[in-house]
Amino acid sequence: MDYNKLVTRKEIILDYNGLWDDDLDVIIKVLKDTQVLEELRLKFNEITLSSGKFAEALAYNRTLRVLHLDENNIGSLGAKQIANALRVNRTLHSLYLNHCKLGDEGGKHMARALMENKSIRVLWLDQNGIGDAGAQSLAASFVINQTLRDIRLNGNLIGKKGGNKLANALKCNGSI
Repeated sequence: MDYNKLVTRKEIILDYNGLWDDDLDVIIKVLKDTQVLEELRLKFNEITLSSGKFAEALAYNRTLRVLHLDENNIGSLGAKQIANALRVNRTLHSLYLNHCKLGDEGGKHMARALMENKSIRVLWLDQNGIGDAGAQSLAASFVINQTLRDIRLNGNLIGKKGGNKLANALKCNGSI
């Protein structure tokens, strides 16, 4: 990856590249230095984001609006890193984390981030193994966060208890 070419681009698409965390050094530097990058697509790779380097760069980035991380091995630790970045980042408005193995813990991390972040408008969490515990945490965040417009939780493990909490939260939230 050529830093000089990437740092000047508004959109970077690196889907299906077999990328691992160690392959993201140039992307991390671009996130830190860019003045123009608005959309980053890293779908269908082997990324975990567990080291926190990517999340640190994301936290202070002021141009990125859309981030696609679908179909990676993010897990709950990577979700925690992303959530920590979202507590600081105020420009990202769309985050796609479908099929990222977040589980309940990852859902809870996203919920805590939504309690503080007021810029995320789109959050897709389909097929992540999120159950009732994660759904309940997300429901609590929906009551507080009034900027989220589009949440997707299709294909998770949410039962009646979690579903009821989500339904009640959506009644209190006029934006979703």
